[in-house]
Amino acid sequence: MIKKKLQVLCVVICCMSFTTSKAQNNESEKQVISTVQTYFKGYKAGSPEILKEVFHQNFHLSWSDPWRNNAFFQVNREGMFKFFNADWSKLKINSEILEAKVFNNSAYCLAKVTLEGLVVWTDHINLLKLSDGKWWIVSKTSEGKIIK
Repeated sequence: MIKKKLQVLCVVICCMSFTTSKAQNNESEKQVISTVQTYFKGYKAGSPEILKEVFHQNFHLSWSDPWRNNAFFQVNREGMFKFFNADWSKLKINSEILEAKVFNNSAYCLAKVTLEGLVVWTDHINLLKLSDGKWWIVSKTSEGKIIK
């Protein structure tokens, strides 16, 4: 009888642990999506100030440039910010998250960013939840396809 009660107790504890873990992952996924949406907002506005809220100081960007025969390039956070200015806000930019996955304190998002009439970027975005409790975008790899 005691053995049976212990088995039931173990099952209950496992179920509670799974439910708690799933709830924490759901909350983390919401935070990750919010972080990526802030990136979209800063990208669309051409605002390094907004991007600094979500791109970690050690962030790096890697991309294949469709205008240069898909040559590979890489820049750090400050190098990336040089791309952005108020003129970006004149472009018609649409962004969407296609997939988001959270694994404890790391996350991955697959996104599509379209600069209408120019290019569609496929973004592979990596995030970490650091000791400050905040989700940071730590790297992004992008592949562009020119719109014809």
